[in-house]
Amino acid sequence: MHELPLVFFTVLMQAVAGSFILLWLIKLIPAAQLQTSGQQFSLAIFSLWPLLALAGLAALTHLGQPLRALNVLFGLKHLSPMSLERLC
Repeated sequence: MHELPLVFFTVLMQAVAGSFILLWLIKLIPAAQLQTSGQQFSLAIFSLWPLLALAGLAALTHLGQPLRALNVLFGLKHLSPMSLERLC
C-alpha cells in the first residue's frame, strides 16, 4: 500500500504530459479547420495545471520524509539523488 502514491504520480504525470502533447498537436492544425477558439485551448491548458500540482504532491508523499524533498533537488550535482534524501 505504501507504493500507491507512486502509482498516482505516474498515472497523473503521464496523463498531463500526454494531454499537453495532444493539445500541442491540435494547435498545429490550421485555425480554419478547427471549430474552437484560442480561449478553449487556454482553458484546456490551464485546467491541466491542478492535475500537475496533484501529481507533484503525490510524488512528495512517496518520499520517506517529504520535508527533505529539497535535499534531493539540491543534491543532483552529486550524481546520486536517490540516497541524498536520507543523508541530511
